[in-house]
Amino acid sequence: MTSDYAEILARMQEKYRELAGGGADDASDIGIRLKVLGGGAGPLGERLENLEKQAFPQTADGEALTLHAQQRGIERKEAVKASGSLRFGRDAPLWYDSPIPAGTVCAAPGGEIRFVTTEDAVLKTGSYEVDVPACAETGGRSGNAFAESITVLVTPPEGILTVVNPLPFTGGMDAESDEELRQRLLLSYRNIPNGTNAAFYREQALKVPEIRSVSVIPCENGLGTVGIYCAASGSAPSEEVLDALAATLDELREITVQVSVQPCELVEVDLFVTVTTGDGYTAQQVKESCEEALRSYFASLPIGQAVLLAAAGDALYHTDGVSNYAFQTSLCRDTAMTEKQLAVPGSLVVSIQTEGSDDGD
Repeated sequence: MTSDYAEILARMQEKYRELAGGGADDASDIGIRLKVLGGGAGPLGERLENLEKQAFPQTADGEALTLHAQQRGIERKEAVKASGSLRFGRDAPLWYDSPIPAGTVCAAPGGEIRFVTTEDAVLKTGSYEVDVPACAETGGRSGNAFAESITVLVTPPEGILTVVNPLPFTGGMDAESDEELRQRLLLSYRNIPNGTNAAFYREQALKVPEIRSVSVIPCENGLGTVGIYCAASGSAPSEEVLDALAATLDELREITVQVSVQPCELVEVDLFVTVTTGDGYTAQQVKESCEEALRSYFASLPIGQAVLLAAAGDALYHTDGVSNYAFQTSLCRDTAMTEKQLAVPGSLVVSIQTEGSDDGD
């Protein structure tokens, strides 16, 4: 740990006293020089400590960790925007076409995330509604939206009175965190891809931004076959993503190998938990925060990883406003996954009770 200025100066003065046989007066030339050198030694020590930290992938962070990964041919995954469609309409049809330009902005009531159309569209003469492809304005899980939750026209096109998303917006994923990237990087050191092994296929699949975890099953259907099961963050990748990966692997595979690229099997897991709130928090605030903490926990799970109540509980315990929690073990328990399965949230029931109370809400 880097010493502070006072400690460094004291050590320098003590060394000078040992070598010179006497101390340096604070107002003397030597005393002033020691103070100046002591002031510069502290920041230099901090820089050396940081340099040591960033020199190794096990401890590096931020841009330094990204550079370590790039040396292994691994790129940090950027945030992915959620996508879906918006339905624009009117209560009564118009007698003229109403254009809806790409970039039309909509939002959920009180929501911070905005959604924009990705192509031009037209509400035709005599029509009541038209569906238009759209995506979240920014990447991340926060752009995933429930069906019929986007109802605000931020930049209303002429003649358009209503908007709604008939289906959920899905596929939004946060940028890869330092710890997620570190795990992927260290795995590449432990399992060296050689063009034929499971590590090779896993590395190729993980280069796809929408794919966050992969399970590779050699000889799944006999010798010369490889089964690859892919998962996004809390969901299965789209068919388009899997088809593109399959085409890439078809060019890279060995001549005698058959590669099958499949989506993971989604397994819903129900959790029932009673949470005790701390002072200064409303029951609704804590309930919403806990539900989001559980959804984030599920989103962090890779394909094949079990749902552990201890891990879910840790996510709850570190949520603001939570002083304690207890899972209803008669209704939920640890749930194992196969190497083809991805756990996703089913019913997430959070009951709230205040400290000193035995009743939940």
